[in-house]
Amino acid sequence: MGQHESTNATPASAGEDKGTPGTVERVIRLLQFVAERGSFNVKDAVTALRLPTSTVHRLLLQLAQMGLVERESYQGYRVSRELYRLSGLVMQRFDLHGVAHSHLVELVREFDETCSFAVYLPSTHSGMIVETVLTSHPLQFRLEPFVSWPLTWGSLGRVMLAHLPEEDVREALKGAMPSPATGAPPPTVESIAGELAQIREVGYYVARNHNVAGAVGTSAAVLGAGGKLVGAIGMTIPVARYREELQPEISARIRHHAQMLSASLGYSHESHAPAHGRHTAAPSGR
Repeated sequence: MGQHESTNATPASAGEDKGTPGTVERVIRLLQFVAERGSFNVKDAVTALRLPTSTVHRLLLQLAQMGLVERESYQGYRVSRELYRLSGLVMQRFDLHGVAHSHLVELVREFDETCSFAVYLPSTHSGMIVETVLTSHPLQFRLEPFVSWPLTWGSLGRVMLAHLPEEDVREALKGAMPSPATGAPPPTVESIAGELAQIREVGYYVARNHNVAGAVGTSAAVLGAGGKLVGAIGMTIPVARYREELQPEISARIRHHAQMLSASLGYSHESHAPAHGRHTAAPSGR
């Protein structure tokens, strides 16, 4: 090694306070912020990251030069098309079924009732079960996988509706049929609005006799980055085995696992807190 190289080479952290994040950490934190916010201004980033304004300006300029953010206004930025493209490539390689499977296994271990993970299909405004872990009981409901179904009835569909924009809810309810179990007429956007707001508030929904007579379903929505609907986790119990006193615990655990799965998919409650009316009663359909 030459003398010039040895006398001038210094560690990257030399002269920096150990409590000060390095450049790589700052860039990663900024990218996380960009992905979670979607659209923001410099002041938002400075406040959230607790970095000097000049540092945030410099890092954003570098990200913009690489095509990872786009200017929206003088002080505003947004997620770029290139970052969306890269995110799509990551998601294509992400084993969503496998990640959801571990949560279903844990729920079945706790309650020994069939649990499923369904995804939302935006092109058809419908749902589809992609992963199920069965109960050990001989009496069970077998949910057909990889077949799309309307969101009108059932706890899985209802919690998905609760996390869609009104125009998508309207599309999902177009041509809706009566309940397969009871023949009850399908809801309208107006009649279901209060119930959907309540679901968003408490974080789950309990459906009784929606799709199948004698079935009680409890579900919670799974969200991704920016609060975008991914799908839902749900548990189905035959009414013959259902115990009302366990419902609060079931609801809480399903909601917990849905929240954990959402977090692993990039959802941040702090950066996506929609303003909805306050409700205290648990939503339930019969």
